[in-house]
Amino acid sequence: MKKDLENFIETEIEPVIEKTIQKFLGVTIKELNKDITDKLKKNPLVEIHVPKGLTLKNAKRIFRKAFIERLLKSHFGDVTAVARICGVDRKTIHRMINELGIDINVCRKALLKPEYVKKEALNYVIEESLKSYDKVLHPEKLSTIYKNVDELSRQILNEYNFSWPTLKEAEKEFEKEYITNELKENNWKLTITAKKLNIRYETLHRKIKILKIFRP
Repeated sequence: MKKDLENFIETEIEPVIEKTIQKFLGVTIKELNKDITDKLKKNPLVEIHVPKGLTLKNAKRIFRKAFIERLLKSHFGDVTAVARICGVDRKTIHRMINELGIDINVCRKALLKPEYVKKEALNYVIEESLKSYDKVLHPEKLSTIYKNVDELSRQILNEYNFSWPTLKEAEKEFEKEYITNELKENNWKLTITAKKLNIRYETLHRKIKILKIFRP
């Protein structure tokens, strides 16, 4: 399934991104196109901002809360639907909602359409990619792209309607990215990274192997 998504993004989505950026800037920036498409391959619906430098346990808790809240808001607080998507039963979701301190009434009042939530997730992915080009692109051109992020997101969604991953899949993707980023921050020194994540060296080594994290 993931391989199919990657192939589709490369053959169908990447040309859309390239064409849209060229429309706004008058030129093609292959590096920016690649940065955006690489992030999309991870599924934008699991792209949630979690601060750096946290223990792995706290980082995963923040991610889980934000992910379940995003699901609840896009499904009008329907616990049954959220449980089905997450791949768990209603009792488990109710327990998580209580443990994470999620206000389900706030989620129900949000009244956000699934399409809107997906578009906002895509906006976040694109804007995060653009941050790397703050000092590369002319401010005026960069501003033009930022103003048209919504349009680019809509065009991408017209080509591919990203599906929600299960909670297990989402957490696995998040954990891989978070650990990878921490390893980069610490020059791939496992002992220091394990200490900062507050996990044993052996645990970190095992996760690197299971999650297929490779040093560039």
